[in-house]
Amino acid sequence: MNRILVIALLVVSVIVLVRTIMNTPMIRGAVESFQNSGSASSMLNTSTECPPNTEMYMYDGVAYCCGGGKLNRDADDVMKTCRPIPTKPAPTFCTLGPTKGEVKNCLELRAGILEALGEKVCPLSKPNFAMTTSGQGRCCAGAITSDGTDCADSNPSWQCNVGTDPNELKDDTDCRFLKEREGDSKCPDKYVPFTAPGQGDLSGLYLYGCSDMNQNCYSKALIARLKELKFSTDNLTPCVQ
Repeated sequence: MNRILVIALLVVSVIVLVRTIMNTPMIRGAVESFQNSGSASSMLNTSTECPPNTEMYMYDGVAYCCGGGKLNRDADDVMKTCRPIPTKPAPTFCTLGPTKGEVKNCLELRAGILEALGEKVCPLSKPNFAMTTSGQGRCCAGAITSDGTDCADSNPSWQCNVGTDPNELKDDTDCRFLKEREGDSKCPDKYVPFTAPGQGDLSGLYLYGCSDMNQNCYSKALIARLKELKFSTDNLTPCVQ
């Protein structure tokens, strides 16, 4: 009987001790932190660095970044702290913390900008745009790195670079060239697609078109682009679907 009472007292003592420890501020805070970290909705998309060519400043206890605009830290409203400058593009304006009102988180803003650039210059086979630290655009077949500066897969066949020459037809590996070639209309029946160096007045360029092994034809989009670049297209036959 005495042995049973001793065991019961030990059990009660352990329970009381555990409850006491769990209710201490340090342990309670650690538990709450662990619980919160497991919730996807509680995770914040934060960054510790401003985007390139922007300046960090504090407003009402929150860090913001402004670039290409008129910075006024003493404005009476956060939306007035980074104002557009007439005749110049809209400024880069974001927060290093979570999105706050109309001000996006810098990582979210960067992701949106990269996505928009990808839609403009990336081929369908490599749709994800990254901006390298050297400032050159790159399109990736797979995912981009977490900071958006490169392709996650370094395999050269899974990426292409965006050229700096306004004439993308000078380089058949340029992402813009690949985008135009992939996005153009299909070849007529019994024709197959090809890419080849231009001849004569079009020397130094790469052309994509369709061939039935006897004659070549070219899409209206390519012919229009060549005319836009001030090249003669008199010797190019348009494809007829």
